[in-house]
Amino acid sequence: MSTAIRHTTTPMRAPRPAFRLGLLSVGLLLLAIFTLNGPAMAAAEDPCPSRCAEVDQGEFWVVDTRCAPRCSPGAEGNSRIVFQREEECRWANAERADWLAAVRGRPLVIVAHGNWTGRGDALAMFRSVKRVVGAASDGRPYVLTGWSWPSDRSRGRIKPDLLRKARYSDTQSFYLADLLREVDPATPVTLVGYSYGARAIGGALHMLAGGRVAGMALDRPAPPREARLGVVLAAAAMHAHWFGPGQRHGLALEIADGMDIAINPCDPVLKRYPRLFGSGRCGGLLRRGAGSGPEALGYRGPTCLDAGQRDRVTVFNVSCPVGRNHGWYDYFRSARLRQSVCRWTFDGPTFDGPTFDGPTFDGPTFDGIANEQHAAAGVE
Repeated sequence: MSTAIRHTTTPMRAPRPAFRLGLLSVGLLLLAIFTLNGPAMAAAEDPCPSRCAEVDQGEFWVVDTRCAPRCSPGAEGNSRIVFQREEECRWANAERADWLAAVRGRPLVIVAHGNWTGRGDALAMFRSVKRVVGAASDGRPYVLTGWSWPSDRSRGRIKPDLLRKARYSDTQSFYLADLLREVDPATPVTLVGYSYGARAIGGALHMLAGGRVAGMALDRPAPPREARLGVVLAAAAMHAHWFGPGQRHGLALEIADGMDIAINPCDPVLKRYPRLFGSGRCGGLLRRGAGSGPEALGYRGPTCLDAGQRDRVTVFNVSCPVGRNHGWYDYFRSARLRQSVCRWTFDGPTFDGPTFDGPTFDGPTFDGIANEQHAAAGVE
């Protein structure tokens, strides 16, 4: 006996008018989101702002050393450095000679980023500086160059990675000094360093003055400079006494016409800097209260300077605008820091422009790299 299986279908009710209106509203909302956010997301990958284009006559370059030897420059070091120039919102490869020709006679700004910074984050940092310098340029030409070095976070424990990047920054000092030696002496130069980038700049200045860092030195001295060389350091992750006579970077202030140092006694990362180079290890990090090392320049300010060196250094406290943060964008929110960069770029030691309350900085509250990860690690 066969049993017939009946397939029954339940007729679907027609959507109610209110439900249809709800679906239509959701669809229109999604369409609007994708339509409006599409260009914005594409711009966020490699932003190329057109604001102030009529007054910003500056060129944007990147010197990328991420593929160059990291611990010792060796014979092939310079051949592995990549030079790129932004042309119509696209990056074009260039030669070392092209960059030297582009910067000749025009104000040059070199910006060095800190640790745990990938190329994309580095470009965003460089562009934040260019936006401020361009707004203050008043149509004057300049060249902003970002120094992109291998500082991506490595796998494994935190402290070995930080010590490894400190060694990398010494090699970056050599690459930077070797390049600056070839710049026309009549070109005004401003060096901007953040965190480990400040350490790289300090070592480069020391080498340019004839010194040696980590066993590395230039094979020939740099020619005497004819134009100003200004230095701006923020959240400097280097020993506070290194610029003193006879110290690791003790010759740096002999070649720099002036140095502005932004310090922040509230920086939670730099506060832990002594534990990175101190004693009393416990689980790879340093115990609270154990033997500690030297304080950071960006936390304490420079120490052990003689009278002549002190005349070339300006220290200003940015703890009020920065607070308990270590990120680049937190520091660059400081009007005093932005003023220092623009002052050295266009006016030299004396600043005749307005008190610098703008342009306002609309970057994120932190750089997405340092604050949360470093706070979790307990050290920089």
